[in-house]
Amino acid sequence: MTAKLADKPDLKPARLKDYRAVMQEFDALFECPQMQQVNFKMAESYIEKLRKLPSKRHITHYKGMSYQQLLSADIPAAHKYKGKTINERLRPLRGYCDWLVRHEAMQANPFVKLNVSQGDSRSYAPLEDADLEQLLTNTRLFNPATSYFSNYGRRSYWWLVMLAIYTGARVGELDQLFIKDVKHRDGIHYFHIHDHGEGKTVKTKNAVREVPVHSCLIELGMLEYIESLKEAGQTKLLPATRQQEKWGDKASEWFNQHLRDKDLPHWKQQNKTFHSFRATFIGRAVDTDSAESSLIVLQKVVGHEAQFKNVLGSTAAYKRDFPLQLK
Repeated sequence: MTAKLADKPDLKPARLKDYRAVMQEFDALFECPQMQQVNFKMAESYIEKLRKLPSKRHITHYKGMSYQQLLSADIPAAHKYKGKTINERLRPLRGYCDWLVRHEAMQANPFVKLNVSQGDSRSYAPLEDADLEQLLTNTRLFNPATSYFSNYGRRSYWWLVMLAIYTGARVGELDQLFIKDVKHRDGIHYFHIHDHGEGKTVKTKNAVREVPVHSCLIELGMLEYIESLKEAGQTKLLPATRQQEKWGDKASEWFNQHLRDKDLPHWKQQNKTFHSFRATFIGRAVDTDSAESSLIVLQKVVGHEAQFKNVLGSTAAYKRDFPLQLK
């Protein structure tokens, strides 16, 4: 870990925590092996064990269960590790073994060319007009006639869904927003998504960005909502979505177990999750305006790598960031 920090001094504590968690998981699954004893067969066995485990061990169904209990449990396929996530967990082990080989503490790296097919990693289905209409009219959270709306309407979870619809941001990015991250410049309010302080993380460097507050959010009362939070002494934009192991975990758990599974059960069979809001936002933006210049702006808004060079060629070297008005 010291060597890793020496190579990348700006490595976030959360990333180091993830790195350590993979090591501890491998350690627990094989009952503390000496790394010199780890071979290709054991590395393959690790993959087979991961295929049987739930990707989120902290959620209600599996909380407190040991690895041995999880390996023998009947876990639904939808909860298990997918190929993409398994490959992500192989990388730290591959890097660690590379380091051991360089320091002559291990003869060969058993993870060096080990990857699994990502064919089982399903993309999230976008939402149709009928899905959005049902969500915003026939679910407890958005139906004023229900007691659930009385308790939670126009509060954290209500705004969580609205923000997802009108920003296309990832659930973790929304969850880690603080009131001070809602800023104002050039007559435009915007969300500053970043990874500075308070345990914040972003998926990639491109995810650090400024996302204008959509006019519909203003009309719905976003600014008044923020003022009410300030008066109540809150600092977080969505105070009910408290951080668990990672930003967004509690919000995802609420959406899946308390809203989708109870009010929109068919969404689960159709692979519609919280991430479907992002898929819908991006898909509809592309369908509305597919000009290359507009797609570059969209990439900046949603935190994807902007393909300046592909479109602008050598002129890309002179490109500045887009002003808020163009986003």
